Amino acid sequence: MKENKSSSIKDIIIGVVLIALIGFLAIRLLGVFLGCVGNFINRLTQVASNMDVVVIVALITGSISILSVVISSIVSKIIEYRQNTKRYLYEKKEEPYSEFIEMVYKIQENAKETKEYTEYCQGMFATLDSCI
Repeated sequence: MKENKSSSIKDIIIGVVLIALIGFLAIRLLGVFLGCVGNFINRLTQVASNMDVVVIVALITGSISILSVVISSIVSKIIEYRQNTKRYLYEKKEEPYSEFIEMVYKIQENAKETKEYTEYCQGMFATLDSCI
């Protein structure tokens, strides 16, 4: 019993240390990333201050158009994937639903002719051939 308690305490300590280490690394990486972004923005403002306004507007327009093309292609792929999934599921469901509807119509026709249902046809697992 003492071995289980000591091993569980040991596992908890290892887990806490690992979580602290991962948190520290994540904060460090975020700091490095934000520093790189800040340096990029500083260099961009230095370069932009030396450029003509027409060139800056052209760069901004080109960047926005490229970004919009990338975003629209990603969105169209997501929509296409969802449509393909729906189409696949529809094709899989079509046959059982049509068999169910056919079974209901045959049971109704049988009931009109004989004016009674058999016990077997009223069950949940009745097949098409057994009710006719």
